[in-house]
Amino acid sequence: MKITSKRNPVKSSQLTQAIRNEFTMNGQAQFWENDHPMDSRPQNTLKYSKAEIDKAIAMTSMFELGHYGAVDTWIYLALERYSLKELQVGVIGSADQGFGPWYEAMVLSQGGIPTVIEYNKIKYAHNSIGCLTPTETEKKLANGYKFDALLCISSIEHDGLTRYGDPLNPNGDLVAMHKLKSYLKPRGNLFLTCPIGIDSVIWNYHRIYGRARFELLLSGWDIIDTFGFSDSHLDRDVGSGWKQQNAKGELVFPNYPSYEPLFVLQSSD
Repeated sequence: MKITSKRNPVKSSQLTQAIRNEFTMNGQAQFWENDHPMDSRPQNTLKYSKAEIDKAIAMTSMFELGHYGAVDTWIYLALERYSLKELQVGVIGSADQGFGPWYEAMVLSQGGIPTVIEYNKIKYAHNSIGCLTPTETEKKLANGYKFDALLCISSIEHDGLTRYGDPLNPNGDLVAMHKLKSYLKPRGNLFLTCPIGIDSVIWNYHRIYGRARFELLLSGWDIIDTFGFSDSHLDRDVGSGWKQQNAKGELVFPNYPSYEPLFVLQSSD
């Protein structure tokens, strides 16, 4: 989940039919209207205290689950197999949903060195967590810097939908995936989660990736490993939101409520 910048999100009523067609790949994806307001947190003063960071490190050291529930299980399993120890790890977007800087802390608890890439700078009361804006990241890359690994957790599906301060772009997610290649050292791993199900655009919340969009998203990437994923999940109707429930409030998919599996990817280049 991304931290927002100060731009106003575009409402579904403001989209022309031509733009909608681009977002839905000319009808290959469903389009749901679910406008969300811009996050109201004061972005220019966002800070994480030592107590918040220490708590998140302690929780992730014990493999506890955060806001995304089962998604964290997939991540812990992946990081046992693909160690982050002493690696420079880029974390795409910060995710504080009441648990502190969760994935930054997870990288630290696994022995890695995290650098968050965010639209707005975040202040951490911890010397081992860095933060770069996209512009600052590009400058480092121009000087030859590369990350050993990247964590992109529930982030890519938002690109181009404007809710998080990014510009309107029907292919913002595909552009971002291509850009991430330039962040990585050769054979560096990208740990990616994204919603999986029937192709859908839930405006302005996120995308859900099915048969059509998922193939485009992973173009130029090799799947090294997966956690919590089955090919049949690409055909699931997960509706428009997280943990779909029926009219009785029961989970529609009780054995697999979270629809964001984890993919371990490497650039095909």
